[in-house]
Formats: sequence, structure tokens, C-alpha cells
Amino acid sequence: MQDEDVPAATAMIDLPSWFWAGFTHQYLDVAQLTANQVSGRWQVRTIEDANRTKPNLMSVLSMAGPANDVAGFQQLPRIEAANKVPPIPSPNLAAELAKLERRAQNASQIGDPTPLIGLLQLQLITASLVEAPTVAEAVHEALLAIKVLEDPSRQTFPHAGVQLIHVQPALRNRIKLPSVLMRDAQDPRLHGNDTTHIQASNNAGEEVFASSSHLYSGSALLDAYVGPLLGAMAPWVWAFSVHRGTGAYVYTLGQPLAGTAGGAAELLQVLHFGGATTSIPAPRTAPMASMQTVNWWTKRLNAALPASMWVDSAREFPNCPAG
Repeated sequence: MQDEDVPAATAMIDLPSWFWAGFTHQYLDVAQLTANQVSGRWQVRTIEDANRTKPNLMSVLSMAGPANDVAGFQQLPRIEAANKVPPIPSPNLAAELAKLERRAQNASQIGDPTPLIGLLQLQLITASLVEAPTVAEAVHEALLAIKVLEDPSRQTFPHAGVQLIHVQPALRNRIKLPSVLMRDAQDPRLHGNDTTHIQASNNAGEEVFASSSHLYSGSALLDAYVGPLLGAMAPWVWAFSVHRGTGAYVYTLGQPLAGTAGGAAELLQVLHFGGATTSIPAPRTAPMASMQTVNWWTKRLNAALPASMWVDSAREFPNCPAG
């Protein structure tokens, strides 16, 4: 529970001596937090709150699209090189890619880009940190290369764009803190500064400090917050995203695309069920509208998430002695 005399924008926590290899101030720097020790505890607050400035933990990098005269992919190698979350290896990746490639080739004959987009997403999700910049640009080029079935001289998505909602490492470090505090509170050995079992788990490739990890993974990778934006025009689709440790790559199509097929695409869809009796007219959007929307949404997330998310979580799991 929060102490009554602690300001609302701060959290009073116990950071164990082993935390961040004993270099607590280094953690505070990378997490962009400021703290004072009060009676052996840490009174912590965000730097933006202490300095009364706006958060700057999420930003948008526009790499290509209607607003870009020159592709801005040159910044990606530096950003991806700083990414501390490598892609999850997939033992069946080659077979899955081959299957999606076959589906994409078949679907192109009827003008359906869905399997191709699924293939492009998987290619970027699984790209290495070195390959990711090149793959990200190739995905955009693949969208521009899609032609109108009835008129191959015309592009289907001439105004396609790509933006990266970039998450700074400080935000990920803040989000992880409550899990560390909870594990320390519930693990008698760890609370007694014995970290040998944690080191052994790390060496074996096991997850540690993973308490409630599935609850905060969405906030760390932004899927929980980008998803509602991309679905705002349903059943029309105007963009799709690819989530990596650096943030969310958002590929805007520049126009709404029907999100449902007229006929059955899966076996479940051959079963009868009630649906709309009239077609829904396609929304009309300006070429710049999609990229402007991503900018607007990210600014709101940047203002709302970084400060409140970690403070509220830290107070949920105070570091009381285990046992």
C-alpha cells in the first residue's frame, strides 16, 4: 500500500541489494526514473514528472509514404541494433514461409492480397536484428508492387506507407520492475540475497522474473494498444502492424480495404449464420489520413502510458518480506 505522505505520482519501493548487479543508479538512469532514499526505502518517480515535462518514451518514425519525399529507412539499422529483444526462433519457420508463399501466389490470381500480407508480417517478425531494416523496406516495396487485377498498369496501394512506433528501452525497463519486486517478495532465497538459483535458471535458458508476463507483454510490444486503432474502421482494413522489440511497424494501405470475403474462406464459414443483409459502403479517406492517424494515436499513448503504468503496478506488489 502507498504511504499517506507519499506524493501521488511516486511509489515507495524496496530495491534489493542484488538488483541490477548492485548498481541501482544505473537502472534508474536507463529507466529514466529519479529516486531518493527515505528510511532505507526508495521513493521513486518518473523523470518527466520530476521535471514537469512531457513523456518521450514513444515516438513515430515515418519511413515511407505520402509524407516522405525520401525513404527514411536509413535510421533503422541503428534502432534495431539497440533492440534488446531478439525475435523468437521458430523451428518450423521455413515450412511456414513456404506454405504462405504458395497461398500468396494462388491468391494473387484472384486479386486477394491477404496471404501476401500474412507472409510479409511473418518475414519481418522473424527477421534478425541485422536483417530487419532490409526486410522492413522490402515489405513496403512489396505493397507498392501489388497491381490492380483488372488493370496491371495501376498500383493497388499507391499511397502505402510505413511508420515505426518506436518504444524507448526506458519504458520496457519500467514495465519489468513490478515482476522483479514480486519475485523478490515471494522468494525467500532471493529475498535473502541468494541469487544462485536465478543464475542457474538464466544459464539454462529458463524464464525468470516472469510474474504476470502475459499481462504486460501487450504493453511492451504495443499490440494491446495498436490493435484497437487498426480495428477502428472494421470491417474495413486500412493498415496492419508487425510487432518487434523496437516497437510496432505500422504499414498503412492509404485506402480502406474490405476485411471480409464475399464467399466462405474457411470451413466454419460454410455453416449458416445470420449476417448483414446490405453491403456497407467503404469509408473515404485522404492519402495522408492514415499516417496522420498513427501520429495522433502515438502522441496520446505517449502521454497516457509511461507514467501511470509502472507506478500503479509497483504499488500493487510492495516488497514485503517473504514468508
